[in-house]
Amino acid sequence: IFAVQDEIAGEIAKAMELSLGVDASEGKSRSGPIDPKVYEYYLRARELHRKRTELARAIDLFQQALEIDPEFAPAWAGLAHAYSVAEFYVSSEQLAEYGDQHALSLAAAEKALELEPNQPSALHAIGNYHLTRFDWAKAQCFYESALEADPDSTDIMEDYGSMLMYSLQMDESREVIERMLQLDPYVPLFRHVAAGFYNMLDERELRNQHINRLNELAPGSWFAAGWNLNKLLEDDDPDAIHQNIHRISAEPWASSDDLQAAADWLRNPEQEPSPAVLNAVKFWQDFAIKAGRFD
Repeated sequence: IFAVQDEIAGEIAKAMELSLGVDASEGKSRSGPIDPKVYEYYLRARELHRKRTELARAIDLFQQALEIDPEFAPAWAGLAHAYSVAEFYVSSEQLAEYGDQHALSLAAAEKALELEPNQPSALHAIGNYHLTRFDWAKAQCFYESALEADPDSTDIMEDYGSMLMYSLQMDESREVIERMLQLDPYVPLFRHVAAGFYNMLDERELRNQHINRLNELAPGSWFAAGWNLNKLLEDDDPDAIHQNIHRISAEPWASSDDLQAAADWLRNPEQEPSPAVLNAVKFWQDFAIKAGRFD
């Protein structure tokens, strides 16, 4: 009976690893138990980072966990990941308070590896660091080392698949992205990555399938708003844009009024664009940058 219970518990643990995007082996290389409060802060921060919501709060929670237990390597790795994308998800004032986010990210990842050599999430974070510097070869080495340590990590696959796409290894990228979605189909960011991949290949039917799924999973996200706007602009039909722009929610990046003003301006683009139109254009530019980097 006890053997069966252990087997069932193991299967549940595996399922939870995929659902939460965490590895049940995290922290096992250290001696002594993990403080439950530390792990609570860590999981809450991981969830916020993965959803790309309240990123400043995620950074704060990682830091709170490390104040209690500065030797908990996964929290250092998580902090590294949160810092690496901070420029897209926190205010400019908050970003200025952090300082050099990429230097902070690298330092946090290196600290994680110092505490726990071969820590998968830390190797992944260093891969991201090299990716921001367009050093594809180094990034690929770190991603592959991270996946060797944690073969089923969909978070690693997300950035690895994107890097393969950037370096035009399209078959390999497709394999990684499809494996990521097979393992973890409910993360909006992953659908965003897949939409970008198929958009690059001009496979619009597949791209639209992922956009539709994204709209179901995270209807108010900037991911969904950007792709919905992209689909409208593709038609190059100012009247259709004018009629349907109200369906796009891009708060707080651009208000509905701003998007509507931009739609009106497209029907008469020779006029001087208003501040509202420029704000909507800025949202679209920001989305294009984020979609291109898949942070």
